[in-house]
Amino acid sequence: MAFVGTHSSRALRREVLLTDGYLFSDRPQLAIALSARVELDDLFEEPRIYRARDGVVDALDRDDDSYVESDGTRATLRLNDRVSGDRDALAVPLGVDLEVVREQTGALRTILTAIGADAASLDLVFPDGSRRPSLVTIEGRRTDVVCIGGPSETLAATRQDADRFWTRHHAVVAAARALVEESPRFDEPIDEPAGVQQDGELRGAWVAAYERGESTFTYNTTEYPVFDAQGRPIPPEVCIDFVFDAWQRAGGAWYRPQGEVPGRTHGALDLELAQLPRRSLPKLLAAAEADGAVLDRYDVAEEDLVPLSRGAAYARAVAREAHAFREGDALVVYGLRLQDFRRHYHALLVIRTDPMTGVPMLIADNQGRPQFRTLTNAMLAAPYRRIFHRLRLDLDALAGLAP
Repeated sequence: MAFVGTHSSRALRREVLLTDGYLFSDRPQLAIALSARVELDDLFEEPRIYRARDGVVDALDRDDDSYVESDGTRATLRLNDRVSGDRDALAVPLGVDLEVVREQTGALRTILTAIGADAASLDLVFPDGSRRPSLVTIEGRRTDVVCIGGPSETLAATRQDADRFWTRHHAVVAAARALVEESPRFDEPIDEPAGVQQDGELRGAWVAAYERGESTFTYNTTEYPVFDAQGRPIPPEVCIDFVFDAWQRAGGAWYRPQGEVPGRTHGALDLELAQLPRRSLPKLLAAAEADGAVLDRYDVAEEDLVPLSRGAAYARAVAREAHAFREGDALVVYGLRLQDFRRHYHALLVIRTDPMTGVPMLIADNQGRPQFRTLTNAMLAAPYRRIFHRLRLDLDALAGLAP
């Protein structure tokens, strides 16, 4: 569904759909609809608008019938974004900016415990699992962290661990963005015979052709490229390949471009050393339960295995399980897909969580082609699927495999 209309109708939509400039609703079904249906060009037609997200204000310029990011990609609007045609309107905070708190402290979650006119107290949950009280001030246009409490003798180690976590995750995000830009195809042959499942077969043929230095390969009767137009390698991916490729690439190991000696660069981590059954999610989940596994597996409680189709019950279930999710995790969803009335697995890479609740907000996946989107939009693709598991890289166990 897309909106059409005049300048006055766009102004009316902003008045109805935005709350003080924010795309927000505390009603789950309406939040889902807003996330899935409302786009920037439904609300604005000005040549340039501004969007506040994660503590940063971006200028977005109109190109034909849409707005674009600074890198030329189509600009998105997601829940909790604040947008305006006036940059100054976004400068004055309406409360504590929790994304700024996360940026300043390295915390995963920022849990509000008390708030006043110009200050607030929060509990900060860090990647090492520690929880510390903190005090922030709201002064002028700034949210500033004044102090972080808890045991002083361990604070430096907690902050250093957080720095390492976020440095690693920023590399994962950059790797995922590179995959989105390169847009490798999903690993399913175009001419797959009727009744035959060949998902996952193209990757092996691609690797063989790449290692031979060839620019194309053939599977069944169809020819596929080994590189894109810029000479970048584009290995076909099933859903879990996308996650593993982002993890691996973030560590510095990736296929060399066309014109160089075929092979992978050496990085800080190499998932190939773990010899995981990455082409099969059921086998991968089983392997994650073994002693010394490089993947940490978490199983969602049975009472929280709720599909998106149940609306508010789904939102409450995800909120109850959010303590187990964080940036860089893989979420494994499973259930009925209406397109073929069969049950399927799918893997999602968590890009950003809500700073207060920990609920995953932005994910990356390759259902079709690699893309960034909200968790809600990803679940809408098959609303009867449920989040069953979380997989997380155990970097210490992986480091132990290094030659």
